This record gives sequence, C-alpha cells and structure tokens, in this order.
Amino acid sequence: MKGMITAVMIALATVPGLLVLLAAPVNAQFKSVGSDRKDPNADKKKSAEDGQYKAAIERMPEKKFDPWANMR
Repeated sequence: MKGMITAVMIALATVPGLLVLLAAPVNAQFKSVGSDRKDPNADKKKSAEDGQYKAAIERMPEKKFDPWANMR
C-alpha cells in the first residue's frame, strides 16, 4: 500500500513538469502578444537596404564564373 501511494505521488509530481515541456514548443510557434507593434522607421530602413542591394547587384560583372577555368 505504501509503495502504491509513493508511485501515485511521483506520478502527480511528474505530470506538471511534462506539461511544461510539451507546451514550450507550441509556444515558440506563435507570435507573442507584443509583436503587433510596427516600427515607424521600418519603411525607411527597408528602402535604404533595398537601394543598397540593387546597387550591389548592378556592380556585379555580367560574365559567368567558371570554377574549372584553371583546371583545363
């Protein structure tokens, strides 16, 4: 009888810990409550980054790279 009570107590002590471990991955999949706010400068930052990206793409050479050029 004492062994059965001990087993039940261990099971009751373990269940909340298991629930927390199982709930953590689910919590990571959803947005948090405070993430709905937008940064007012986000559009300016994005347009500046887009401009830099386009400028870098235009500076790239048109010829294709041949990795085996020195091996032939």
